[in-house]
Amino acid sequence: FDPSMGAVQNGGEVPAEAIAKLLRAYIHSRQRQDLTESILTALSRSQFTYVSAANAVAKACKDEAQAPGNLAALGVAPDLVHSVERAFAPFVGQGPCNYRALAACCVELAEELLDHALWRVFTAAGQDHSGVLGVADLEAALAEEGSRAAGPPSQGGQADGGDTAGGAEPAAR
Repeated sequence: FDPSMGAVQNGGEVPAEAIAKLLRAYIHSRQRQDLTESILTALSRSQFTYVSAANAVAKACKDEAQAPGNLAALGVAPDLVHSVERAFAPFVGQGPCNYRALAACCVELAEELLDHALWRVFTAAGQDHSGVLGVADLEAALAEEGSRAAGPPSQGGQADGGDTAGGAEPAAR
């Protein structure tokens, strides 16, 4: 434990104030994550286009004074922009919004979701464990995954588990 938190002075117990601070920090972090996911979902058709959406957000947030208008121009709803202004302030709802932190969160989450989506595609498509995936099979899997954009990523389906590896198509490794 960090001695500045008072754990040593209190016989190894964590003070209630420290627990409350940790809880507030966790809730603040979850709010930011949820807002980031909402923005990417609003601006994307699938997990495969989240990186483009995140890059658009990063570009929109370069000039922090213009960021709210730029986000609205991208298609981010006004109530979501307002929520961002509160959640990405140094202390929830207090102080200026750090739009660069929003941009960084969007890019990080987009990369994580893309990695996960690609892992699912390659896992489902390469079930024969050959390590070879036909180009046509990859294109079909990507198109199928892209068509599942109706819900947020946490509700998106997985590529079907059929054996689609192989075939006469050139292979991607």
